[in-house]
Amino acid sequence: MPLPEKILPSELQHHIDTGAMRQQLLDQIIKDLGIEPWPISAEAPDFFNLLEKELYYTLLAIIERQPQLLPNIIYRIDLNEQRVKTMLLNPEGDATKDLTLLVLEREMKKVFYRNVYSGKIVL
Repeated sequence: MPLPEKILPSELQHHIDTGAMRQQLLDQIIKDLGIEPWPISAEAPDFFNLLEKELYYTLLAIIERQPQLLPNIIYRIDLNEQRVKTMLLNPEGDATKDLTLLVLEREMKKVFYRNVYSGKIVL
């Protein structure tokens, strides 16, 4: 089965539309960050907004209080290290917001492709 060349985050949200897949996404992020579970329901109508908010404040706390954890997190999530460095060193942008969106996109791709390969999503 041919996979699309590039999946946009908005398309990923469309595919990760069931409570089960949203829970997989939430579990994947919690696992990769190595943190305690967040009080977010995968069934919440504003799930992605809540998830983005929790992820933003979690990453902000890590950047401010435990920056030594970032390289390990970047590795576990499988982010492009150079892209993350560029974000963090950009004085004009909101590095935490950019990193939040990058993490969300990567984690959604993991869940999406896992479900494609297992046959739960048919393209």
